[in-house]
Amino acid sequence: MISTGSRPLTAYGSRMADMKTQIILRPFDPASDFRGWVELRNAIYPHNPVSVESVRFHWDTLDQRRFHRERHLALDHAAARLVGSAGFSHEPEMFHPDKYVCHVYVHPDSQGRGIGTQLWEWLQGRLRDRGAVLARCGVWENHPHAVAFAAHRGFREKRRAWQSILEVHNVDLGGLAYRWDRVATQGIVLTTLTDELERDAECLPKLYTLSNEALRHTPLPDVPTDPPYEMFYQWIMESPRRLPQAFFIAADGARYVGVSFLEKGDEEGTILQGLTATDPEYMRRGIAWALKLNTVKYAQENGYKRIKTWNDTENQPMLSINLRLGFQPLPATITMEREFER
Repeated sequence: MISTGSRPLTAYGSRMADMKTQIILRPFDPASDFRGWVELRNAIYPHNPVSVESVRFHWDTLDQRRFHRERHLALDHAAARLVGSAGFSHEPEMFHPDKYVCHVYVHPDSQGRGIGTQLWEWLQGRLRDRGAVLARCGVWENHPHAVAFAAHRGFREKRRAWQSILEVHNVDLGGLAYRWDRVATQGIVLTTLTDELERDAECLPKLYTLSNEALRHTPLPDVPTDPPYEMFYQWIMESPRRLPQAFFIAADGARYVGVSFLEKGDEEGTILQGLTATDPEYMRRGIAWALKLNTVKYAQENGYKRIKTWNDTENQPMLSINLRLGFQPLPATITMEREFER
């Protein structure tokens, strides 16, 4: 349940005669609101659930000395139940002081009642107060009402990313073993984060460097920036989703030249694919293929039924690997952007 004990920031509706539902809008309270917010979010996206633990982790690891974030909740004025949420924040891996990623969520049972419009009024006002020059959001293409909502408020499509799923029992690793052999003959060793943390004191700084370099060669909506090392450390070492034994690293001697890792999911039988990347100097040598085969092997040997991943539609090299492995694309996530005049 959502706490309603704090004083409402404002109550919309009384001065908006065309709105069907009055809401109380108040700041998100990390001490009591995570469970309700996760239930709201999962009701909207039931096929991609998240846990309270993982959401809390990402909230706690944002360095608020460097990055700004705001989130408010909408409660039905009459029933005092959570019906929506709006918020915005900086993006550490695409940081610009006046650009933000934002969301407007309305519970499926409460959509079509003017709640989203009221949430957008608050969100737009706060973005303008902050001097935003751009806001970015993500909507599913199979949620046409959400696409239309964003478009009506000035957002335009920037790019798309496919979600796709691999049923791991369909992959014949024996028939693909030659891809491991190709990498081995180059003297490149495939290892894990578990082993490297024990072997190499510079493991995490080296992964940080590789990850940042990979971002510069990955299709993104904006210019990539290096997140703070402290945040990177937390993502790798403290995440509730972490699986260090399924975090695969390609090494050429002491140099890390590729990475592909899996994370725990919140769906029965499903594991999540994280970043797969290769050092630009080592591209087109089969390293990404070998690393991806390691992730499939791990999933098969540990009882997972499927791997779920996301790929930008402009990332043709990775899309090619995934399609040839047997990943089946699902409806895309559309990144939409709106510019603001100062």
